[in-house]
Amino acid sequence: MLITPDKLEEARNAARDMHAAAVAYSEETYHRGSTWQCSASTSLSRTDWDCYGFPHAGSGLGYDATAPGGYGEDELARVSRRPILSVAECSAIIAEAERVAAWEESGRIAHYARRAGCLTPLSALPESLKMLTPVLSSVLLPSIQTALPRGCGSAALRVSDARLVKYNATASQTQLGLHRDGPLVTATIALNRQDEYDGGGTRIEALQGRMLLGQDDVGLGGGAAGGGGAAGGASVLRVPQGHAVLHPGAVRHGGEPITRGLRYFLVAHGMPLSTVPSTIDPRRVHPSSGTCSSSSSSIRTPWTTIASACSKPPASSPRRATDDCH
Repeated sequence: MLITPDKLEEARNAARDMHAAAVAYSEETYHRGSTWQCSASTSLSRTDWDCYGFPHAGSGLGYDATAPGGYGEDELARVSRRPILSVAECSAIIAEAERVAAWEESGRIAHYARRAGCLTPLSALPESLKMLTPVLSSVLLPSIQTALPRGCGSAALRVSDARLVKYNATASQTQLGLHRDGPLVTATIALNRQDEYDGGGTRIEALQGRMLLGQDDVGLGGGAAGGGGAAGGASVLRVPQGHAVLHPGAVRHGGEPITRGLRYFLVAHGMPLSTVPSTIDPRRVHPSSGTCSSSSSSIRTPWTTIASACSKPPASSPRRATDDCH
C-alpha cells in the first residue's frame, strides 16, 4: 500500500498532537508546583543497589543480549537494598486506592495484556499524589541517575507517567506478558508484603543469561540488606515492600503471575527532557550535574508552543495510563 505525502503528514500531525497531550498530562500531574529539592540523605547511593548486567552477544537472547543505546553493559537492572517508600507510605497509598475505587481494567490492545491487573493512575489519588510528588522528584529521579549513570546520569529526567497496579489472583488478573516500554527507564516499587501473595515479581528476559555484579551473589537467596533479587529461573526480580526495581524501558520484561492473594505496586516511567520538552522553569528541573535548585514559579507555555516544540514525531507512541501494567 502506497502512503501518499498527505497521509504521511497527517500521521505526523497526529503523532505530534498525541505527544503534546502526553507532555501536558505529565506536566499538569507530576511537575506543576512541585519543589525540586534534592537531598543526598534521601536519594539512594550507588552502593544501595544490587546490580545486574547484560549477558554477552553469544547468549542466544538476540537484541537483549547487549545494552540498548546509551546504557552500559552492566545496566540491565537494579534492585534497591533499602526502601524508597516506608511501610506507612505504602499502606496509605493502597488504602486510598481501595477507598477511591477508581480501578481501571488494563488495556486489551495486545495479547500479552489478556490477564493483566487493574490500575489506578496516580492522578486519581490526590492524597497519594501530594505525598509522592516530592518522593518522585527528590528521591526516585536522582536515585535513578545514580544507579544507572551511563543510561540516565547525563539526562535531566522527568516523570512521564505513574500508576498504582493491583494483581488479584481470585479475579484472574495475575500477570503481564513480556513487552517493551517506550520511556527511557521504568521503575517498579512494591507496595505490599511478599507474604500477602504467592509468585509475582518483575521478569526480565535477559536475566536468564545475566552477569551479577558486585561482591555477593545477592540475587539468589533473598538479597543483601533485605533488597531481594532474582528467582524463578534467575530471571524474576522479587523485592520486599517499599523497595524498587529499575531497568531500561526497552528491555523485554513483564509481570510474573501470582497464584494467591493480592499484589500492589507502583510503576513510574522516566523520560529525558530532550525527548519530552518541559514547559516549566528549567531551574526547577533536577540537573544532570547533581546540583540542586530551589523551587520557583511555573512558566506556562501555550498549547500551540508545546505542539510546535515537537518538530518530529516521537520514536514510539505516547503511552496511555491503561496501556501496560507490570
